[in-house]
Amino acid sequence: MAEYAQGQYGDLIYGSGSVSPSSEEKPRKNQYYRDLEKYLPEFISRYREMDGVLKAQGYEIGNIWHSLDDYFSQSFVGSATWGLSRWEKVLGITVNEQMSPDSRRQQIKSRLIAASGCTPERIRTLAVSVTGTEAIIMEDSEQYAFTVYFIGKYGVPNNIRILKDAVERIKPAHLRCQYKYRYVIWNELEGKAWEELRSFTWDALRVNQQLPFVSWGGLEKAGFTCKSIKKYTWNSIRNVEEAKA
Repeated sequence: MAEYAQGQYGDLIYGSGSVSPSSEEKPRKNQYYRDLEKYLPEFISRYREMDGVLKAQGYEIGNIWHSLDDYFSQSFVGSATWGLSRWEKVLGITVNEQMSPDSRRQQIKSRLIAASGCTPERIRTLAVSVTGTEAIIMEDSEQYAFTVYFIGKYGVPNNIRILKDAVERIKPAHLRCQYKYRYVIWNELEGKAWEELRSFTWDALRVNQQLPFVSWGGLEKAGFTCKSIKKYTWNSIRNVEEAKA
């Protein structure tokens, strides 16, 4: 009982000890009120004393129901928030609370999908799940390689770094993996005037959209350090989705 009273019940079951629901997720006293009067006959609920009791209990029961719903949602990757650290711990993923919740969810999903084995269809499913972009897999048996072609959107898709790490973990060591992206070609720009394209940078024009840029603050937030970023080229740094603003 002492342990229960020292922290939130969900922390003890799902959390890592250092992670707890944010202040926005903690229920406010009046936010989840449950009207209990509708469960009682009118001749009972109309008494002033009973009205006070029902209102006081309505606040508490409302908060309890909200907490139960919140704890239940932590059992599913798609709805987990403060319980993500529990998933990461179980799957052996280094917890990085600087990453966005969506990126952490995709990382967890990639690890779960990867546990099912490695086939071309499994790689395709993994690519689509992690990046949200349709892809096809082309095998090259003679060269001991395969290529992931992203056909669902222009440019480098979201969470590509998470996908590459996941593929490296599950693919056979003797196979080489390549990634190909779709870009705008000159034929697709026929009929466009320079004035229409003035607001686009060259990189933005290649993917047919206005692009956010990677910032130093964004790299720090995504978990990069001066040491870890040395292995990246400038072009690959510009494609770090989590660091764009």
